[in-house]
Amino acid sequence: MAPEMGDADRDKLGDRARRAMARFGREISADTSLDLLVRKSSPGDEASPSVLDEQLTLVSVLTEALLAYGLPAHRVEEALSRVTSALGVHAQLVSLHTSFMLSLGTGDTQRTRVVRVQPGRSDLEKLSALHELVGRVERHELSAAEAARRVSAITARPARYGAVAMTACHGLSSMAAAALLGATLTEVLWAAPLGVLVGAVASLAEQWRGSQRLLPAAATLVASMAAFALTRMGEPVRPLLLTLAGVVVLLPGLATTMAITELATGNLISGTARLFGAGLTFLLMTFGVALGQRVNPTLIAGGAEVASGESLPIWLALIAPGLAGLSFAVLLRARPRDAPLVVGAGYVATGAAWIGAHTLGAGLGGFLGALAVGVVSHAHARWKDRPVAITLVPGTLLLVPGSMGFLSFSSLLREDVSGAVETLFRMALVTVSIAAGTLVATLMVPPKGAI
Repeated sequence: MAPEMGDADRDKLGDRARRAMARFGREISADTSLDLLVRKSSPGDEASPSVLDEQLTLVSVLTEALLAYGLPAHRVEEALSRVTSALGVHAQLVSLHTSFMLSLGTGDTQRTRVVRVQPGRSDLEKLSALHELVGRVERHELSAAEAARRVSAITARPARYGAVAMTACHGLSSMAAAALLGATLTEVLWAAPLGVLVGAVASLAEQWRGSQRLLPAAATLVASMAAFALTRMGEPVRPLLLTLAGVVVLLPGLATTMAITELATGNLISGTARLFGAGLTFLLMTFGVALGQRVNPTLIAGGAEVASGESLPIWLALIAPGLAGLSFAVLLRARPRDAPLVVGAGYVATGAAWIGAHTLGAGLGGFLGALAVGVVSHAHARWKDRPVAITLVPGTLLLVPGSMGFLSFSSLLREDVSGAVETLFRMALVTVSIAAGTLVATLMVPPKGAI
């Protein structure tokens, strides 16, 4: 006969039964929950967390590289759309010019990342390598992990051209800019050493952490001091034009044009940030001029005078776009074998802009120039499967109205408010016409590649 259970034993047995029933109820509830049923009904819809993390790493490092090398927001979104489509995931990107927020995932599994981006110089060679990598990802030739590793290797690759070559090309671009701005032979010859001086300042700024923010003001200060010193020494030069030619590479004309393009394509935050950044650069350069011209305050109004030096030979004016193209090939870090393409893009842009200026007017001539170089760039990109930027960026650089913005702010130093407003309006008109030409060219010859 089994022993009779006491009250304490019955209480313990009841507690055990209640705990077992509660555990059984939770299991039944979990097994029949709607979330679990949905997940079990579509087991192939979600990537595993490790695979999704690898895909997020790839998209993040690729976005950071493309934004750092100056690609506009709408082209970055196009590249990411192609990559994520090949990976089979959905992505949302918010570009803020100096940072971006990325959300990536499938189904209920999402990953979000916010990355700070430091905009750098254009690097056409690395953009070309990234273009090839995106194509291989689209063809499923590379996994996400391997592609991310290769993106990091591409960005870590040392620059092709050293400080000496970059400094020399600053001088070459300054000489070409002086010729295109209508300088005399004396001014063109002085523009070369002035550009070399600015290039040396830029090279030193790259070695000092944080000094890049002050580079526009420091370079303009050095250039304006040298230009006004030449005037005081009796050289027949216009100091403001010489200063402009010396710092032409640092002018944010391309950034202004890209900002208008981003605004036109609906990327309002990125476009506004880029536009305000360009305006700040103009202000910093104007500050440099204000300090530099204190070398001789009586020459402040001398920038408007006409120099009396020897006129520019016609052959030098004709080769100026080619000289600018050669310098841009190095300054934009293009591959040596792409140098002829860069030079050709310069002649296409300037030739079409000259025709447009004589048919549509000076303010709208940039539209025809941007349209011509845009169509040629997209056609070449489709034919050779190369990035559009290889020829579009250097060609557009010869059209951008950075000099007008510089002259507008400089007019304010001379208290010429009406002249400053007029020049600023002309700059806005030219900028919009160039942006419109670029967008129309994209519609006429749609891009084939992602970059």
